[in-house]
Amino acid sequence: MNIGLTDGADPTASLYDDPSAAMLVAPEAEHLVQALAPLPVGEIPSDKWLTQHGWIERLNMQAHVNASQMCDEFVMEALVLHEKMPTLVHSLLASELWRTNVFPKLRERAAELDGVRLYQALYHEGIVANLLEVSMFHRQACEACGDSLLDLLDWAHRRLVWLEAHQPPPEFGHKKPEDVKKVLLGGGVAGQLDRQLDTIEMGASLAACSIVRFALEHGESLPAGVLARLLDSYDIVMLVARLLETRPWRCRRGTDGSEMRFDSGHWVAVGDAARHRLPKVEAQLWLTLLSLATDPAVRARYAFTDFRKAALVRLRKYLNETVVDQIPPLSQLQRAIDELSLTDTPAQQHKPAYVLEQLPALREALARGQDWAAVAASSIDRYFSSSHEAKQRHAEELAKLYSSPAVERLLTGPSSQGGNTSSNNSGGWTDGAPPGEFTLLIEIRPDGDEADVTDIVTVSAKGREPTFQTVLEVEPNSASLQLPGTGGSVLVRARLLASDGSEVASTADGVHGWSAPLHLPQKGGKSKAWLQLGHDPTKLRVQLLITRANSSNKTGGYGGASGWVVGSARATAPERHALRLEFVPETAGAEHTAVVVAEGCAIPGVAQSLFRPTGGTGDVLLPLSCRVRAELRAGDKVWRAVETRLELSKERALQWAQVGKGEQALRIQLRLRQAVHGGVKGIELAAVYVTLPDEAQGVNSESANSEGAVANGNSNGNGNGTAAAIAAGGGGGGKEGGQ
Repeated sequence: MNIGLTDGADPTASLYDDPSAAMLVAPEAEHLVQALAPLPVGEIPSDKWLTQHGWIERLNMQAHVNASQMCDEFVMEALVLHEKMPTLVHSLLASELWRTNVFPKLRERAAELDGVRLYQALYHEGIVANLLEVSMFHRQACEACGDSLLDLLDWAHRRLVWLEAHQPPPEFGHKKPEDVKKVLLGGGVAGQLDRQLDTIEMGASLAACSIVRFALEHGESLPAGVLARLLDSYDIVMLVARLLETRPWRCRRGTDGSEMRFDSGHWVAVGDAARHRLPKVEAQLWLTLLSLATDPAVRARYAFTDFRKAALVRLRKYLNETVVDQIPPLSQLQRAIDELSLTDTPAQQHKPAYVLEQLPALREALARGQDWAAVAASSIDRYFSSSHEAKQRHAEELAKLYSSPAVERLLTGPSSQGGNTSSNNSGGWTDGAPPGEFTLLIEIRPDGDEADVTDIVTVSAKGREPTFQTVLEVEPNSASLQLPGTGGSVLVRARLLASDGSEVASTADGVHGWSAPLHLPQKGGKSKAWLQLGHDPTKLRVQLLITRANSSNKTGGYGGASGWVVGSARATAPERHALRLEFVPETAGAEHTAVVVAEGCAIPGVAQSLFRPTGGTGDVLLPLSCRVRAELRAGDKVWRAVETRLELSKERALQWAQVGKGEQALRIQLRLRQAVHGGVKGIELAAVYVTLPDEAQGVNSESANSEGAVANGNSNGNGNGTAAAIAAGGGGGGKEGGQ
């Protein structure tokens, strides 16, 4: 069964018809990427350009969701597959040219006519930089940039130079609140626009730091001109060293002396608990310097003069124990700087009289022959003078895009907004937890039929996706709730919720999910005790550390009586299942048998659970005409899907296929993509999703058969699977290529 792209879909249709669909699925992302096209500077910010801006915005958000949840990065894969990385670089440079040459000539007039459209034109550079940043973490994305990589690094160098000279916002320099208010309210629309532009440029500059680091880490597979330009033309070593000294993303607020940092697109106050925590951009720059200092190719090419040695040695004082504890590989940088300080400065090498160097050409080509004053005048007449109804429609479309709950969670992230942030930096999360954060809800009530529903105490804890006994941070307001302190027994139940509120797993032991009675120590006994909730490895298991409380707090549960306080929660997610897929060619001996082995947790009632690869080389193409066998194991239990015949086409960029069908059978969805290995064009496996039968009983592997899929256990799980990249292993005669 083949499920391909909906070939009749129109990628130019409105992106905002469904407000709940702000996060993309793989086929939709594929369509949007295919529709991206380079647009000239003069079309910024036309309606056509704004439509493409909306596509890139959604692709950027989905790419960050994929990266944060460590799942299938299908946005990056689509950009590489359809050769759209140079298109993003083109869009980035066009936006920069518009900002530097057109914006100064129309800023006042455009702000009066259509401030929303003007902000979108400025904001676009930061969006594209953000998408390039998350994509270039992968080597294939860097390689896919081709010759445009030099133009991208040229842009990144300009951003780093701007960042080094950047001054903190003027309001932070005032000590009196009334002076700060005067600065923020002064300047009118122009002043507000300047502050917005400064924030956009700051965000783009921090993204440039990551882009430079990723390019250096993948340097051995990139053109030789890239390293030469970074070292010889930009002297990137000294620029990074200077940034680590000045740290322009940090400053002091004049009103209260608190430290401010630029993080996630805005300036935030840092609490005492997080003051020694490295900002993300600082960590990126330290890793960049580590790559430069320890790369033999760099040390062989780069001339360490006395001035350069002194600049690097000055950084040694910042590599203290606190920093190295957070980034252990920096101990290598410590050693490299110490060695450098003890070596003599090498004699200056004579450079050749003529040097052949590849130069970035895209920015120059975009700017050639442009009359910027004419472009600005044309933009005012054509794009900023639209009717009130058109402006209203545009504003409504933007509101739909950003009002989705999924988008709101992505944009909000960890709570660190202004004000008192001491609680925000203690490890807990607010209600706006970012995607990838899980909430553990624990309910506790006294044992006995006479217990009232009002006697239930609810405790919540938040953290990353749990594996084995993962510690989740109990929220402060939950920790103050008290349990009965007179001994006796309590009943407990727990549910694990994803960031969108859907239930991922639960303990579900007894009636209505309540556990068997758990006994508390008697008065005068132990001051601490562990409660074990759940024992089934296919379900959620939770351990609670409770501590005897002596306070007379009247706001806690059970009338505030002195009792027990939940101090810590450890969660263990359901056990992992092993999936084996065999792609057997229809013609014996004509092609190899490809084998894929993956791990995941398939829970009854949860559709399309993600399975991750346990190995695989990714260099094996699948037989185009084959039979697929699937076997899912969990301990001594096994599920098998009905053997399915597939007919694949190597001419299609993306295909979907399903193994098994019907609610009573094991179903596996396969995402297949076009690939070229060893000069041979074919199809490889990109992602896999698993859905267990709705109602079935688990059996051991000896009694399972390929005609009827079987399943085991029940769960209240209710979530959606996400994609993960999986490589197709292979080998002859059933050899496991995924091992």
